[in-house]
Amino acid sequence: MPTSCQAIVDRAKGFSLWNPSLTANVNFDLLSQIKADQQQLFTDNANDTRDLFQATVALTSNNAASGRVFPIDPVSLAALTPTAPPCERVLVIVLDDGRYLSQVDVQDVGAEYPPRYIVRGKALIEVSNDWGSPGAIGATLDYVCGPSLIDPTGDLTQTVSVPDEWADLLALPLAIYLHTKDPGRPADEAQALAQQLTLQQTAFSDYLRNFGGVEVKRFVLPTPQRSTGKK
Repeated sequence: MPTSCQAIVDRAKGFSLWNPSLTANVNFDLLSQIKADQQQLFTDNANDTRDLFQATVALTSNNAASGRVFPIDPVSLAALTPTAPPCERVLVIVLDDGRYLSQVDVQDVGAEYPPRYIVRGKALIEVSNDWGSPGAIGATLDYVCGPSLIDPTGDLTQTVSVPDEWADLLALPLAIYLHTKDPGRPADEAQALAQQLTLQQTAFSDYLRNFGGVEVKRFVLPTPQRSTGKK
């Protein structure tokens, strides 16, 4: 069952008697915080596992002879497949003729054999005419899902993508945020909340890695570098 932003706020209120007074008529702040915390959670866990939050979608390029484009922004994905969630991380792109596309940097397109693509904004761009004969071309994209889009100008009935049993992963950061807005509170309250959050984050990462069992790999697959500024 989807969890609403209102439910996240209600859980955050329960962590302190002082929280309810800080959540009245500040929906923009609350939604902005939930949106940021959820995005951080999905980004962090895309580095740990790519299995549970993973989707496949069919793409169609524009009609051109070269430099064709596969758009992968959330709006384009939603237009192609209404149930497709936003893309957090591209995994594999396979053209309809069975060829796998290789990602290269715009400054080093010769690093891989054709067919290749570069990432520009929220689109995948063909290198030269690697993808084949002129015209629109189809492909299948496997990707790690991003979170649902939360509009800070909307209301608290919007839902989050975090499973309900793990909703404290959003409620605890919100409670910490409310604590920082009230500097007169005891410091140990924030420490206790941070400890609970760390335990929840560790348990969630373990759950995601264990969910699908043990996969067999022939190689150590490259993964994006983690930022040293991670919370």
